[in-house]
Amino acid sequence: MTITCQDIQNESPEYLDGDQSLFRRLGFRMHLLMCRACRAYVSQIATVRRMLGRLPVLSPRKEAREETRRQFKASA
Repeated sequence: MTITCQDIQNESPEYLDGDQSLFRRLGFRMHLLMCRACRAYVSQIATVRRMLGRLPVLSPRKEAREETRRQFKASA
């Protein structure tokens, strides 16, 4: 089965996470060797993921969580 540019777009998270079969991963690598646009796309996705991973995890204040719960209950 040939890997298409659409496959690269749809399955980039699995590729970057290493969640593909060896056969599928090799197909991705072959496609990336031949397709400059897909190499750039996967590189950009990887960069965004790395940058997002560096952001601190913020937890909302207790008052904000309680207010959100009140609003949610009021709208239900």
